[in-house]
Amino acid sequence: MRRAFFWIIAVSLLGLWGHHVWLRMGKPVMSDEVRTRFGKRSIQLSAGKTAFDYAEGEGETVVLVHGFSIPSVVWDNTYKTLARQGVPVLRYDLYGRGFSDRPNVRYDADLF
Repeated sequence: MRRAFFWIIAVSLLGLWGHHVWLRMGKPVMSDEVRTRFGKRSIQLSAGKTAFDYAEGEGETVVLVHGFSIPSVVWDNTYKTLARQGVPVLRYDLYGRGFSDRPNVRYDADLF
């Protein structure tokens, strides 16, 4: 029983480490050229550029912010539906996700 528990913990930790490495490797350096190629706009903020999509419309703007690890692509259907209905809608990628810059800074509440 102890041996099985050890292996479960060991494999889980190895998987977490592998996921961390996978997230850091293979990501292209973000640039305006990359963002433009994928139809993204960007704005310069305090620690770098943030990629966003904005659809104009009537009424109050709906702001869509993704969660911890998935970029703004998670909002594709919602964004497109609201834009088609004429609702002003903004979605953007937080630093380190999607098409936003990945600054080498502390990712804390002050940054966001």
